[in-house]
Amino acid sequence: MDRKCQVTREGQIIGEHDEPTMLALLNAGALRLTDCYWHAGMTAPVSLADYLCRRDRRSWLRQPYTWFLITLPLAAASFALMLGASFKPAVSETPRMVVDHAAPQSSDEVRRAIPLIRGRLEVNASASGPVFPQATVQNLAVHSRVAVVAFDNHQQPMRLASGVVVADGMAVLTSLGAVAGAAQVELHLPNGDILVPSAVIADEEVAFLALPAAAVPVRWASEGLKAQSSACVVNHPLGSAPSSDVVKIESVIAGAQRVHYTLDGAFPSSAEGSAVLNAAGDLAGVLIDPAEGRVLRAADARVLLQEGTPRRLSSLAGLHQTPVTWPIAIGEAQVVDGRVAITVRSQSLDPVHRITLHLRCYASPPEKAEVQMLETQLNYAAVQSGMNGDEATPEAVVVRQALREITARLELARERWKAAIATARMQVLRSELQVIECDLQPGATQRLLLEVNAASNWSAEVTVLEAVM
Repeated sequence: MDRKCQVTREGQIIGEHDEPTMLALLNAGALRLTDCYWHAGMTAPVSLADYLCRRDRRSWLRQPYTWFLITLPLAAASFALMLGASFKPAVSETPRMVVDHAAPQSSDEVRRAIPLIRGRLEVNASASGPVFPQATVQNLAVHSRVAVVAFDNHQQPMRLASGVVVADGMAVLTSLGAVAGAAQVELHLPNGDILVPSAVIADEEVAFLALPAAAVPVRWASEGLKAQSSACVVNHPLGSAPSSDVVKIESVIAGAQRVHYTLDGAFPSSAEGSAVLNAAGDLAGVLIDPAEGRVLRAADARVLLQEGTPRRLSSLAGLHQTPVTWPIAIGEAQVVDGRVAITVRSQSLDPVHRITLHLRCYASPPEKAEVQMLETQLNYAAVQSGMNGDEATPEAVVVRQALREITARLELARERWKAAIATARMQVLRSELQVIECDLQPGATQRLLLEVNAASNWSAEVTVLEAVM
């Protein structure tokens, strides 16, 4: 069923999807087996559970061995009739063989189609109280967490933040601070896809970024969190081991229009926009201030999604954004044997254990060769000038004149190179994030090689987006 189907719940249309998207949303828990679907040509809506069962019962007819199993009993019956055997027993065995083979297969396929990992989770009790199912809750959100990278109007990365897929997989919820001031936003999904949203719904606290293709969403929580209850904060999917932290709700602050929670911990800046999940794995809030552990209730964010007006992504560029500085100094990036080499120096008082870098590669402008040639000539002329002890000699005068001419030419060449770089940077050949696990002690310097499969005529720029102490 590749055609578009309207999906309804309790008589209201909640979406329109093709078959792969509908099954993905069902498996993720965004759709329910009790929901109904309808497309042109159908007389009435049919439940998704009925569709799955009918789909799986038909699937055994498409197996290559099915017709062999059907014709084999008939051939055996005909052979038995020719030998004078009774035809009746053969007929009685034939349906049972086909049914016995088809029924378990259909039943197995139905069970695989049902979203077993979703639903309310059983919380085991202990002497000190209920145990929060951290591993299970983290697994529920592993396909829904998003890394949000904001760029300025020069395509320079400004910040790294987190987000989570909601709204039947068609939007990403994050904090407004994660994207304020951005001229462009990249959304890095756990499967490696990089999507660029085109529209945004935002207010003073959160933003919804429209996805150009459906992803796997989390489910909205039906109830809010209570004081002293536990929750799980899951951040972006970058790195070898994405973190999730179980926290306590210190306080519930009910304002005139919105409810905020205060968590009992602080988080790195890239955790801004992270999903806050309850014990059932449902979205209960979004982290809007990682340093203070401040969370907006998910139900209030959902109201904005339902009532807000979509705007162009460029509307974010005029908003004030807080600059982020990191205690890491990066030397000039160079392409060496297909890899990008950089020198990293720690300016922190604490060891740095993980660095998130943004790497951008583009074709080196030809003006670079002229600059390098003039720099070589300038160094040679400076050496010749130092070797002339008497500045009044004709040779010394010629060398000084050469120094002035080369310096003037070099300044013009650098200006042309700078303009050429600005043009080349707009035609990015490779743009990616890399997470480096390290043990960089205070004041230490380390040389890193980034695997990018770069060409020798490329230039590279590296920007620090996060440094975890």
